[in-house]
Formats: sequence, structure tokens, C-alpha cells
Amino acid sequence: MKQWLYQNFGTYKVSDVAPDKLKEKLEGPALIERISYRKAVAVNYKKEAVAKYEVIRRENKQASTLTVAQRNVEFGFSCLHYSVSEASGSLKVKILNKSGKPGFVMVRTVNGDAEEGKDYKAID
Repeated sequence: MKQWLYQNFGTYKVSDVAPDKLKEKLEGPALIERISYRKAVAVNYKKEAVAKYEVIRRENKQASTLTVAQRNVEFGFSCLHYSVSEASGSLKVKILNKSGKPGFVMVRTVNGDAEEGKDYKAID
């Protein structure tokens, strides 16, 4: 903690740091990153309340928003970002085989808002 204080504020004492500057350093960038992420995946709608056990599956960003240079010539996805409620249980992800040739795709889950073991069962 002392090293972090010194690197960010030039002091080893938390009492020497203005509370608003400390709060900005601790909380500010995370909020900005979330806003940037939401814009990147086109999550600009207001979140509605989800009733307990309600099933919600939403496609938030379509692959059609990618430039030609960003697209894979053999495989792709119709949707790049999904939102699901915990009650959904599972989610089907459609993989497009553009070439029509046999092939394989590997899949793995990563933590985001949900945590492996706590909110979902990991696959790899």
C-alpha cells in the first residue's frame, strides 16, 4: 500500500493525500472503463429489472458491425456480445462456417461480471 501511495501521490502517508484525489484514483478509471466497454459492445440501453427466475437472453452487438479486415474468412459469429440472466441455464452461440469446409472451433469461458464456480460452470 505504501508503495502504491508513493508511486501515485509521492507520499507514504495516506493522510497527506486529498480524499477526493484518492477516491478518483481508486474509483474513477473503473467507471470510465465500463463506459468505454459498454459503448464498444453497444450496450446503451437502460437495464430493466429482472424478476427472480426470469429467463433473459439478449444479443447486444451484431458481427455485422465489424469491418471486413476484422472478420475471419472461414468462421465467424452472428453475435459478438450476449447478456443472459442467471435463470437461463445455458446459451447457444451460433458459429458460422463461411467456407463450408470441415473444421473445428475451440471455446472457453472467461470471468466478466460473473465468476467461475460462483455464477457459472467453466468450459474450455
